[in-house]
This record gives sequence, structure tokens and C-alpha cells, in this order.
Amino acid sequence: MTVPEFLATDRHAIALEVVSSMDDRNVVSLRGDARARCLEDTEHHLEQLIAALEIEDPDEFVQYVAWVGELLAARGISAADVRTNLETIADVLRDRYGGRAVDAIEYVGRSISERRIS
Repeated sequence: MTVPEFLATDRHAIALEVVSSMDDRNVVSLRGDARARCLEDTEHHLEQLIAALEIEDPDEFVQYVAWVGELLAARGISAADVRTNLETIADVLRDRYGGRAVDAIEYVGRSISERRIS
């Protein structure tokens, strides 16, 4: 199974773990509707990450993060919250898959550093 395939298979479980981790650490307020929206956004981030991995193009994910950052800012979600979500995605991938997810973790890290998300 390829990295995009196992991420696609586990996408919902990964997203749930990301949101739960963020909520447990109280890094963002995820009460009520905010939790459901964060879960939905996280699943979209993972879908785009999987697509970038399938075509082996980290810039595709970097561009997506730039675009979605603007979209989420218009919804009142700060760049810091987007960064926290992306960092938590990388942490969950590292914990769940270790070295098997190195490319995915690299794509996420690159999207944060190249877009200078604070």
C-alpha cells in the first residue's frame, strides 16, 4: 500500500485524532460547531495532502495551504490556528506511521515554512 493509499484509508480517523489532540491540549477553542468545522477542514487538508503525494508535488500542497489560509481567515480563523492544525497533522502522522509518512510530514512542514504561517 502506498502512502497516499493508507492516508486515504485512514483519513477520517487521522482527522478525528488531530481534532481530539488539539482539543485535549486546549490550543484552540473547539466548542460546539467549531469542532465539527475543524474536523471538516482537517479532512480537506488531508485530502489535498493525499492529492499532492499522489502526484509527488509538494508545491501543490504549499499552494493549497496558502489558498485555504486566506479562505479560513475570511471565516475568522487565525493563521496561528491553521498552523497549529497543520503541526498537529504532522505530529499525528509521525506518531501513527513513523518513517512511512516522512514525505507527508515533509510536505506539511514545507507548507508551514514556505508560507511563513505564524
